[in-house]
Amino acid sequence: MNLAAAVIEQNNLIIRNNCPDVQSHAGKDCCKNARNWLVAMARSFDFSVTDGARLAGPGWLKTFYEWGPSAWPVYWCEAVSLPVIDCGLFRAFANLIFAAKGIECFDAQVLRLQQQSATSHWQKRWDGAANSLPWVSKNFVYHEICAVKTSDSRCELYDPTDGVWLDADITKGHNGHFAVRVESSEVLQWQHQTLGGFQWVSL
Repeated sequence: MNLAAAVIEQNNLIIRNNCPDVQSHAGKDCCKNARNWLVAMARSFDFSVTDGARLAGPGWLKTFYEWGPSAWPVYWCEAVSLPVIDCGLFRAFANLIFAAKGIECFDAQVLRLQQQSATSHWQKRWDGAANSLPWVSKNFVYHEICAVKTSDSRCELYDPTDGVWLDADITKGHNGHFAVRVESSEVLQWQHQTLGGFQWVSL
């Protein structure tokens, strides 16, 4: 098994064993109200920043929330009030916002190249946080994003943590993404890459 395949397998274990979704309190309105608040905030920012463009990503999330460790499991009513959230919550928030605009999107993950000086810093920060999820390797990181359908067979990948749309050609060097997984049974074309089927695709 080559290095890329080994990292993909490691991150498959993360997905299978450690990645719950945001939960809702049964029989209570608190989590529904939290989701409604998030959608209302997104609509306000959409009209003030993007003139209501339907496919505009919720870039305001990265200025409203700080990126950092989150404790899991977490409920919607707790999550929206956190000052610091991890990429899993950024992804969950963005997916909810896209869905509220009638845009179909899927959970997705990317493996990224990172310098060891950065990963060692992040590892120490996450090690000090209770119930946070493992995502850092020596020179790679696991990162959660959104696969946003733009037509019946095409998608774009949105990173809500950084507030940017990803470029399929950025595959090398610091922050280069070398593998992508989309949680969809559909086959989707992302720029010149074919994704889907719940499979990791090397770039």
